[in-house]
Amino acid sequence: MLTSKLTRIAGLGMFTVLVAGCGSLYGPDAPGYNGLIVAGDDASATLGRKMIGSEEGTKGNAWFGAAQETLTANIARKRIDRKARNVILFIGDGMDPTTVTAARIYDGQSKGLHGEENLLAFEKLPYVAMSKTYSTNTQVPDSAATASAMTTGVKTKSGTLGVNDYVVVGNCASALKSQVTVLGEWAERAGLATGVISTARVTHATPAAFYAHTAQRGWESDSDLSEEAKSAGCKDIATQMMD
Repeated sequence: MLTSKLTRIAGLGMFTVLVAGCGSLYGPDAPGYNGLIVAGDDASATLGRKMIGSEEGTKGNAWFGAAQETLTANIARKRIDRKARNVILFIGDGMDPTTVTAARIYDGQSKGLHGEENLLAFEKLPYVAMSKTYSTNTQVPDSAATASAMTTGVKTKSGTLGVNDYVVVGNCASALKSQVTVLGEWAERAGLATGVISTARVTHATPAAFYAHTAQRGWESDSDLSEEAKSAGCKDIATQMMD
């Protein structure tokens, strides 16, 4: 197996081992192996080159050349250490890695490419990272819990906004005790101007995550509030936005 072979290889010297997704897990000799070994001594370096492929096989190869160009550009990139004047957070609802992959391929094929080698506009930005968002009570989360994870740094239950995991879904009293600071509040307290733009209702879960605290994402207007919520003093999402 790949792991056992890498364990034996690592005994030869100082290594950084980078393992990417591949078509096979049967080791360096398999056609789908995409491991890259950057070695710290001559013997290891020789083995590393053997695993990557012969130099004759990489010279002039378009994919290898493109990778080298990308690496060179990234190394030469100047670090941005100035304070940002503005921050714009775009959220594509449901925009998970598989959705992005499908969009990348479709866009590339519409340009006459294979598709996979294509890059979407945001993938060309100087710095790109991934963020893991999920809810604490459902395997498949909703946009309320995931947007709250983005705007608070706290994971919570599906169907709730701007509260922590102690909240009871649909229970106003628990929400009042479980509120956490959301991004819009952080910005306002820092003296920044804020705004929310949405192709959905501005009281919908994703945009509401920037300013609202609620035990039920469906409480968008006062007519949506439960009797318990009204008596306990919870405000609907639209009122919170205006306030």
